[in-house]
Amino acid sequence: DALPEIKFFCLLSKLMTICGNADFGFKDLQAPQSKRFKRQLSAVINFLKFKEDMQCLVEQGQEEREELFAAMDEVTLQCAALEEELDKAKRLNQSKMLERDQAMAECKEMEADIAQQNRKQASIRQETYILKKSANELKDQIANLSISLRELQAEERQLSKEVVDSPDSIKFELATAQQTLEDVKQMIEKKEMERNLVQLKLQNAM
Repeated sequence: DALPEIKFFCLLSKLMTICGNADFGFKDLQAPQSKRFKRQLSAVINFLKFKEDMQCLVEQGQEEREELFAAMDEVTLQCAALEEELDKAKRLNQSKMLERDQAMAECKEMEADIAQQNRKQASIRQETYILKKSANELKDQIANLSISLRELQAEERQLSKEVVDSPDSIKFELATAQQTLEDVKQMIEKKEMERNLVQLKLQNAM
């Protein structure tokens, strides 16, 4: 029978200590005094009021805690969404950078090709100018040789008329004129071939 009383005293003593009455003894339970009992009862009542007030604060704190956790969850979701958007933006930016680098490389390659084409066209223009000049020079040479050929042909006809009654010197001049005529004809043919070759090169260059 004493064990339940001891257990009750221990719990009551602990309660009194919590309420601020650390001098609570077994005597207060066996033979309570009015003055001490009032003070002890007042302490218990104050503790219960304090507990009630604290309970409200605890409940309010729990509500605020839940609200904070909910806000934290929402912020966490927003952060995750922002991180995902940031990753997408980084990947998109990286793709754009690669496209830009590729476009710049293509532009440089095109610039190099254009520069090469410009050099080639300049070389072609120079070569075309030289070929046109050569063609005109050959044309002038052929014209001059044609004039010389006509003169030699006229001279040959004149010498042919005089060959019957002329001495050997006339015959020699005739033979020389004929040989010169053949040489001029061959030179004209050679110049014509050179002129045709130049014209062909000129067409290929253009």
